[in-house]
Amino acid sequence: MNLDHVAIQYTDHMWEAQQWASRGYEPIECAFGTGSVLGPLNMDHHGEESWREGVALRACRDHYGVLQEKPRFVVTGTPDADAVLAIIALAALVPEDKIPAEFADLVNRRDLDPIVVHLLEEKYGEELLSFQQVSHLHRDAPSFFRAVRSMCNLLLEGITDEQRTKIRRKEERRIHMAENCPIEHFGGDLVLVQGTVWGFDRWYQMAPVVVSYSQRHSSVTIGCRSESVAKELFGEEGLLRVFAELGRGWGGRESIGGSPRDKRLSIDEARDAARTVQRMLTNPL
Repeated sequence: MNLDHVAIQYTDHMWEAQQWASRGYEPIECAFGTGSVLGPLNMDHHGEESWREGVALRACRDHYGVLQEKPRFVVTGTPDADAVLAIIALAALVPEDKIPAEFADLVNRRDLDPIVVHLLEEKYGEELLSFQQVSHLHRDAPSFFRAVRSMCNLLLEGITDEQRTKIRRKEERRIHMAENCPIEHFGGDLVLVQGTVWGFDRWYQMAPVVVSYSQRHSSVTIGCRSESVAKELFGEEGLLRVFAELGRGWGGRESIGGSPRDKRLSIDEARDAARTVQRMLTNPL
């Protein structure tokens, strides 16, 4: 697939995202601890924008092809299905009828509340797993291009029965690895996990609040089992209150978020973050 006409700029800095946006690049999930950088299509749903629907769902349903003539984007973070599908829809990189509404809905639901979405049981679940199993995706523009190309091929070509078998086996291995990651308990409601794979759907079965440290990215993600649980434990702002306490660059949505985009953290710093979360759990508003 030729993506030569597509421009994707990557940044870890809010000011740089703002510069690209001023040049006509549409920000896709450009959320930073101090706020979100938005373009005309408002393609974010974190922090103060968390009241919005997910970006892929809105891009597919409301804005398909609007950036087809000038597909220019600025992005941050690791390329996930929500951001990647939004880029594909806005740029019309595959025909609209090749993006099933049920697939866009599944991407949205999995992004917002992974614990209740069991992909092995969902229609299009194996397709989404196929994308999530793409290896060597990092926080850079080449990874976004690879992810976009992979999802385009997935939507255009589908997957074979043989591929489905491999996808299911790989997902079963992921579940096993997630359940066997090193775990530290900080009281009954909080665990710190040194995650070698993505595993919040499994870790939430151990505690309602999870601090995950990624050695691969030297980053921390903090999540609550649901938005209602986050508000029950931390007040109406949920984890947004926690991120404000942790300092500059921390941010996300009420139920999930993480460390600054432009900073690499150690496991000891992850433990410090977990202690802050624990303190706020034992001293609620």
